[in-house]
Amino acid sequence: MYSNKYNRVTKLNRCELKIFDKTDSNPTYGELEKSGFMQLTCHIPNNLKSFCDLGSGIGVVVKYIADLTKLFTTIHGVELSEERYNVSLNLIRTIKNKSRKKQVKIFHDNILLFNISNYDVLYISNLCFNHGFNKRLASKLNKECKQNCIIFASQDLIIERNHIKKQFPVHQSWGKNTQMFKYELII
Repeated sequence: MYSNKYNRVTKLNRCELKIFDKTDSNPTYGELEKSGFMQLTCHIPNNLKSFCDLGSGIGVVVKYIADLTKLFTTIHGVELSEERYNVSLNLIRTIKNKSRKKQVKIFHDNILLFNISNYDVLYISNLCFNHGFNKRLASKLNKECKQNCIIFASQDLIIERNHIKKQFPVHQSWGKNTQMFKYELII
């Protein structure tokens, strides 16, 4: 069972745990805190149009973008867990600005199968993903990301395309000043 500052509890049943096991993923849940989100936004150019949170959990980062910024006209999240996906749909309903709410969409899907080729910015809280899963995720990013895409990840990834890599601290649910990796793809 997982709870967060919104006082919502998300739990995974046995069927969902089997899905995570089958996909060689990890059901552990953590999230970017609001203060960490504000730290992250300092590293996002304000001329980009599309954002996707891969492994969006209960939709907190997607909601932060819609509620707290004017960044992006497309704001998406992708979550494997049906329980977390359903909680995220309820969270997205709480976005007050109707035009921003229309820009948000959450998908119930496997991030390794989801089309990421049209996004300007990808956010991945991958610290708990195992090594094999992160290798497959990095391979997908290397093949599918569009030119000049920016990738944020909580665990270092093997990005083989030409890129500029930076690290900076952010506040996350598992610790203050945890490392965030930023990859700006050049080609």
